This record gives sequence, structure tokens and C-alpha cells, in this order.
Amino acid sequence: MGYNSGARASIKFREDLINHIQNILFNEAFANQCKIGDASFSRRRKLNISTLIVLLMHTFSKSIQRELDDFFQRLNQTEFLVRTVTKGALTQARAKLKPEAFIMLDQVTQEDFYKGAAIYRWGKYRVKAVDGSTIVLPNHHSIKEEFGEHKFGPNADSPRSMARISLLYDPLNGITNDAQISGYSTSEKELCHLHIPKMEPGDLIMFDRYYASLDLMWTLYKKKVDFLFRMKDNWWNVIQEFQAEKKKDKIVDLDCKEGLIKVRLIKSTLPNGTVQVFCTSVLDKKFTPEDFGELYENRWGIEEAYKTLKNWIELENFSGKTSLAVRQDFYSKIFMMNLCSAFANPVAERIKKEKSEYQINKVQGLAMMCVLPVPLFLKGHVSGAIKAFDNLISKTIDQIRPNRHFKRKKKPMKVKFSMNYKNL
Repeated sequence: MGYNSGARASIKFREDLINHIQNILFNEAFANQCKIGDASFSRRRKLNISTLIVLLMHTFSKSIQRELDDFFQRLNQTEFLVRTVTKGALTQARAKLKPEAFIMLDQVTQEDFYKGAAIYRWGKYRVKAVDGSTIVLPNHHSIKEEFGEHKFGPNADSPRSMARISLLYDPLNGITNDAQISGYSTSEKELCHLHIPKMEPGDLIMFDRYYASLDLMWTLYKKKVDFLFRMKDNWWNVIQEFQAEKKKDKIVDLDCKEGLIKVRLIKSTLPNGTVQVFCTSVLDKKFTPEDFGELYENRWGIEEAYKTLKNWIELENFSGKTSLAVRQDFYSKIFMMNLCSAFANPVAERIKKEKSEYQINKVQGLAMMCVLPVPLFLKGHVSGAIKAFDNLISKTIDQIRPNRHFKRKKKPMKVKFSMNYKNL
């Protein structure tokens, strides 16, 4: 079963999106919604709300003060570095900003993207995947209060604060539909349930073996949301019985506490001979077992999203030590990733049509997106920024190499980034 997109992506939807975001950034009602308590943002301050949000969209790989100096040099277009804002002023300004500001801007990005871009589907379904991960947090009392502290290491003698994160991700279009962050003691299943309000009829949600449960299946069934679970070998007798049969495809009734669910059990064989068993609510026989096996391979896209978030964008290289700063950084980077996917969509669509064996280099797109917020949102150079972005990524394409498989290596957990020793 192939993948299909809507009409050719519109170039104009990106300009409309940027204008939409600009109108929100400079709107007083938005500033009032995003302020903490009785705090206020003055338009005449050097770090007003729009400038602060654009600043926090950048990756802070260098020292905070150096990042501030570089940012304001680009903003003011000066030839030399001039101390405009101190890191103390940044600390005071961001203490007024709710992390939800980035969630609101990201929601606008998603709405405009799905209305105007060439959206890929699997048949009639919007394909989405759920998976979780963990991140190492800074050492600060507010972090310990909100996220807790756990002991790690061979002897459980290394205290550290960590967070559990979870994404509801659209792998065919590269969009994170929902992102959750909580303490390490929160399970991935608990975070998964927080994604459910963002799931809608017409969605087909993919899960790995960890998430399979009758309760979750029933919840999705009642919402008329379709699902595809990869199943554990020992999950209920119905799976064990199906594995013993020669059939590759079977429709059964699952007995939930609230009622019966009719599902389809499927076997799909990988090139290495491994047999995967799936449980899905999609009963249409036009989708073969091989189609589901091919579809499930797209779940790897969420793993790539985590790699991008943690390695390329350096989520764990936080721009502040407090729990508030952690949440701001988390949601701002999700927003930036989605904005990059929206911007890259028309070029990616064109490359797929002209050179089907090639694809855009997403890392180059993200690198370009890191420097675009200033000209896009603060300078108003929309058409020039879009042209420069398109020119770069259309010339930086990679050949698609299908059926490549690498053994997953589990590395010991370590702190990648030090808050005290940033790069120059």
C-alpha cells in the first residue's frame, strides 16, 4: 500500500504562517496570557516577549553571555560584539514567561501546516506514533522539587534528576503533534494517556510492544481512533494461539471489561526471518499483512525525532538550570522542529517528485532554521528568508538507501553537557 499526499504544497502557506505567528508575538493579549503572575513585559525593553521567545528558540551551545552577545549582534546588525543584555537580565525576563507560550505558537504552526501543506497519509489514515525517552536534567533545587531525584549507577550511589518525555509524532510528515514531559518516576504509559486528547478519528496510531493493553485499546476504540500495536509473544492466550497457527491474518474479538472489540491479528516476517505479530483495528482486507509490516517500519521516524531532539538540537544542553527553564527549552525546541518541517515541506515534496531516490538533509534544514527566527519574526524579511532556506536545502540532498539496518547499541548514561563549562 503506497503513501499519498494532497495537492502540491503551497509556497504561500509559509508566508501566511509567519504572518500569523508575527501577529501573535506582538499581540498584547498573547503577552498577558503568557506572563507568570503579575509580571509584565514592556515593549520598550530590550528583552520584550517577542525578542525573548525568538532568543529561546536558538540552541545555546556556547556560554549564555556569548549567546546573548551573538544574538543581539545579529539583531542590531553591528560589526562588533557589544554588550546589550546581560545573562542576569535574561534570567529575570524568562522568569516571567510561561512555557505554554511555545505550545500556543506550535499549535498555530500545526494548524496552518495541515491546512496548507502537502500532507502524506497511508490510504485515508493520518499515521502517528507514540514513544518515550528520558533526558538528564541540571542540578538545581527547583528541578529536584518538580522532577524528583533518583540514584543511578552500579551501586545506586549516584543521585541525579531525570525527566521522562513522550511524543505523539507524525512520521510521514515529520510533525510532533503533542509533547509531554514529567518526572522520571512517571511511566511512558501514563504519558501516553496524556496524548489521547490530541488523537482524533481518522488517525492510525502505532505502538510498540510496551504499550499493548486492553484498556488503551478500548479507550481508542471509543474515540473511533484506529490503532496498530506490535504485540509481545506472551500477551494473552489469543496471541499465543495465533502464533501456533499457520494463518497470517485473523479477525478475533477481544473481551475488555467494558465490552468486545473486533480486531485483526497479523503476522509479518522481517528479512532476517523474525516474525512480528500485530494487532490492529483496521479490518479492511485491502491492506495486506505485508502492508502493515511496511507501515510499521515508519515508526522508526519517532526514534529519528528523538535523535534530532537530543543530539542535533542538544535538548539536554539547557539554557538555564531551573525547572521553568527546562520546560521552556523543551517546548521551544519542539516548536522549532515543527517549524522546520513546515518550511521544508514544499521543497521536500518537489524533490520527491523530481528525484524519487533522493531526500532533503533535515539536519541542514535545522541548522538554517536556527538562524532564521531573527529575520523571520523580528526583522520581517519573510520572502528573503524563505528563498535562502529553499536554496540551501534544495542543494543539500541525500540519496535514500532503503533496507539499511544497524544494530542498536545501548550506551551507559552520562551527562553530555556541563552547565558550568560551556563552549566558547
